[in-house]
Amino acid sequence: MVLQALAVLSRSRLGLVGACLLWGILQIDGSAMSGPVLTAHYLSPEKMAEGAAAVARVRIGKISTIAIDNRVYTDIEAELVDLWKGAANGGTIRIRQPGGRLGNLVTYAGPQPPWRHGQEWVLALARPEQGWWTVYGIKQGAFRIEADTAVREFSGFGLLDPVPPTLQNGRESISLADLKSRMSGRLPPAGHPPGMRRDSWPRGAPAMSNPAVPKPSPSSRNRWFFLLVACIVLLVWGMLKRRGTA
Repeated sequence: MVLQALAVLSRSRLGLVGACLLWGILQIDGSAMSGPVLTAHYLSPEKMAEGAAAVARVRIGKISTIAIDNRVYTDIEAELVDLWKGAANGGTIRIRQPGGRLGNLVTYAGPQPPWRHGQEWVLALARPEQGWWTVYGIKQGAFRIEADTAVREFSGFGLLDPVPPTLQNGRESISLADLKSRMSGRLPPAGHPPGMRRDSWPRGAPAMSNPAVPKPSPSSRNRWFFLLVACIVLLVWGMLKRRGTA
């Protein structure tokens, strides 16, 4: 539909201007969620397990977004399949990640795992607020299960450290059995996940060290709204001009 609109608009010079504006709107709207590349230290599975309060294998269920203090958070309800470390109440893991989209309101607080309903993941978790977990180390603590392999992807990160040979083209693949042996040791839970500021957390969450994620950006709806209005005005003016010269 968008491509058809661009093709129609580009049939005249005026339409070409409108097409450029429409394309700019789409780019601005899309870039609001991608965000900047964040520099970060590579965290090995052992480091993830050492810092996390729990490590769990889960199946992703309902995914939704909620606005708190004009910032968007993504909520995930996941079925607990296996608990590798720590303790959990019941068979459901409730995760709240800062960032997401709710209508025209967009918040970016670092890259998020590309989870989908029904997928199985291994998650290193920290609990910043009673009743809600969050992924440790932004999304470095999220491993998607593909058959007997666990895969985590590093899009949105610029890693500072030398990376292991298991990480190729922004993806790290580790056998599921190896990952479990590396992350299920009896290590003391410590701290909160590095990489998120207090002001990107829900109200009442404790502070944490090593902030690396920029303050969540406000929605870009004002910018693309005015571009959309300008595009519509140009199109209407072009149609009236064409009728007048017919």
